[in-house]
Amino acid sequence: VLTVVALFYYLTIAKRMYINPPERQERIPVPASLALALWICALGVVLLGLYPKPLVMTALRAASPLF
Repeated sequence: VLTVVALFYYLTIAKRMYINPPERQERIPVPASLALALWICALGVVLLGLYPKPLVMTALRAASPLF
């Protein structure tokens, strides 16, 4: 029963995002600091996706005393 209730709410959000037309057409202003933070995060995700070895090796070295 709870799955059906959750599915209803998730599908309502998906419907608003992809099916219903937007309520307003103008662009949303984004402050420069937020845009910079988003670009840095996106660049980090892309770099770690393409070359994760340094981060993985650092994590393994940090966790080795635990095992």
